[in-house]
Amino acid sequence: MGYIIFDSVNTAEHDIVISGEGAFNAPERDIETISIAGRNGNLIIDNGRYNNITVNYPAGLVKNFTSTTQWARSFFLARSAAYYRLTDSYDTDHYRLARYIGGLEFDPTALNFHGETTLSFDCKPQRFLLSGETEETKTSGSTISNPTAFPARPLIKISSATKNAVLTVNGYSITFKSSFASATIDCDLMECFSGATSLNNYISCPEFPVLSSGSNSISWTGTIDNLRITPRWWEL
Repeated sequence: MGYIIFDSVNTAEHDIVISGEGAFNAPERDIETISIAGRNGNLIIDNGRYNNITVNYPAGLVKNFTSTTQWARSFFLARSAAYYRLTDSYDTDHYRLARYIGGLEFDPTALNFHGETTLSFDCKPQRFLLSGETEETKTSGSTISNPTAFPARPLIKISSATKNAVLTVNGYSITFKSSFASATIDCDLMECFSGATSLNNYISCPEFPVLSSGSNSISWTGTIDNLRITPRWWEL
């Protein structure tokens, strides 16, 4: 039997072990089909995304049934309104972003020493690679290689940039309309900020950079100091 780590808490440390039969399931592509009168077959519309996936973990409560069920109720049911990091011992190369869904139904054994339940999570479709969390320092003219078949939306940090400097990542350009002491560009959130201050009004960015499969070029004109990129690789 294995374990999950949800919001940095290991279930095995709270007397709950799981099986991993749902750990490797893949999400469904978001596809619409439309029937048109007088036309054979359906029209297919690809919305260019994947749907969330439900991941179920059959779980065993190995001891302390009463106190363990109380802890499980308090912990899991409080984490249903936001996404938290989820990993399991069956796939140590990836993590998911998940929220707990449903209630909790416990099936106790004789004398309430042990029990069983199912832990269910609504997960974003991506399985993020742990290797994609490694921050890389880049110079102008360098490259970064995406090892997956899926486009990644990186996190880019710079220590400083001069006015009118232009950063180009995989053909996507960001022009700094003001000098910055520091800036973070979150290509997933489509935000540029420094601390709690939004800098979106001080950049020109028709599209935020996406790292395609294979080699991606990184370059800039003007002065940009200490560029670091966290690629956020993912798979299904």
